[in-house]
Amino acid sequence: MNEKWLNSSFKVKELSNNEEGRSIVVAGYANTVNLDRAGDVIPAEAWLKPKAMTNYLKNPIVLFQHDHDEPIGKMIDYRVDDKGLYVEIEIYDVDKRVFRLVEKGALKAFSVGFRITDYSYDVDDDVFTITELELFEISVVSIPCNQDSLFEAQKSLDSDSFKSLKESIREEAHKNDLTPSVDRTFDSELEKLAFMLGYIK
Repeated sequence: MNEKWLNSSFKVKELSNNEEGRSIVVAGYANTVNLDRAGDVIPAEAWLKPKAMTNYLKNPIVLFQHDHDEPIGKMIDYRVDDKGLYVEIEIYDVDKRVFRLVEKGALKAFSVGFRITDYSYDVDDDVFTITELELFEISVVSIPCNQDSLFEAQKSLDSDSFKSLKESIREEAHKNDLTPSVDRTFDSELEKLAFMLGYIK
């Protein structure tokens, strides 16, 4: 299982103050279709596949800094368009420090945590395209990695093994010129990896 965090900026859409407590609605792209500096791309259609959002929508939690002990809100709406995954998030005043920093615009980046379930690799361009995934959570984070494109892959929870996996695929693909046919289907990521490494035909 490979998890990645991807981030982009958001902006405040609405600020409410009632007896139940203050909240801020922020909106922006949790993920875009741009190529990141790690050489990864998530096409918009990946978010439309059945497993991408189904489980997350049952509990659309929003965390601070990917900390499961720091829930700060929930996703209240989303759409997928040509640019990627656009979300609206309601952040509650449960952490005065976080709430104030979002309110003042000091915290303005989303980051998504997800599991990769399928991907393809372009040998010539050295690009990994994540074609299927499962969203786990959306976080508000302190520092967007790419201030120009507002999107970049951050270190994943399993970043070292994911980098090693990608490097082994690159080496074997260049050595043996093995790339999966676009018409070929695989029952699992493991089967696809075995094909790319030349263990199965």
